[in-house]
Amino acid sequence: DEKLDAYKGTPDQQPQVLHVIGSGDVSERLLSEAEAITTRLKLQPRWTPVQLESELDRALALDPTNVAALTMKAERDRADAAKLAERAVNAHPDDPGAWALRARWPGKAGREALKEGEVDLRKAHELAPDDAEIALDLASHLLGMGKAQQALPFVVQAERAQPWKPVMFYIGALVRAAAGLCDEADGDSVRYARLMTNDGAERPREPEELLAKRLRACRSRGGEAAIHHRRTGDP
Repeated sequence: DEKLDAYKGTPDQQPQVLHVIGSGDVSERLLSEAEAITTRLKLQPRWTPVQLESELDRALALDPTNVAALTMKAERDRADAAKLAERAVNAHPDDPGAWALRARWPGKAGREALKEGEVDLRKAHELAPDDAEIALDLASHLLGMGKAQQALPFVVQAERAQPWKPVMFYIGALVRAAAGLCDEADGDSVRYARLMTNDGAERPREPEELLAKRLRACRSRGGEAAIHHRRTGDP
């Protein structure tokens, strides 16, 4: 109840009503053995590193292109992460998780990597337009490229889809601050802090310091713009 109270009163957090319509296209299927392994790894977090590595290797031996297994493996084998991501995209071009994985591990650095990452994340969002995590990844990536205005609709989507997650409003505050929407950024910052408190989680110092810095910069830019307008009459 406390978590609901933290966001339900805000005008942009109205509950979404989903109407499920029966369809003859819906069907069930058994998980493959590799899928069963990766599902179990996600649902049971208490694995030792040795056990986890063994299970991942077993899943990839059964299905070398399993996207979930490749995603977990890339996090643990960063030297080969780009190759694993490329394998996922080549084998499963219709899987949004494969494109998101390649965006995370492009195998190169610099501006070109950012451009390719944007293309990959936009492809992932195209394949899964309702996926809040992909929308947030795309918003964060665009923010890193200095495209805060383009990031806004994706961060709004993420916040509305999963308003109980603090990270949604943390990224939202950063995006809005970069876009010059200081009041809205302050609002997101307050929601982030409230949700972190409700979760009982320890609030990490470094992200909060970055957020405070970006909010100050937003206010500073607004003040400079107002002074410029008074002096010159320019908008």
